[in-house]
Amino acid sequence: MQTGNLDYFRRRANEERQAAAACGDSAVAAAHLKMADEYAKRVNELNEQPPLVQVR
Repeated sequence: MQTGNLDYFRRRANEERQAAAACGDSAVAAAHLKMADEYAKRVNELNEQPPLVQVR
């Protein structure tokens, strides 16, 4: 798992959810929520990947 990418995608998902909550336009809020979902998918994908290097 690449911690930097994981942290980035988690942060962006949260930022997009906050932007959606603060948005007064429902269409724009929906776009922010869609982006949040995409970032959340990346988080799930990274969590499911095996480590690149096996530590002994």
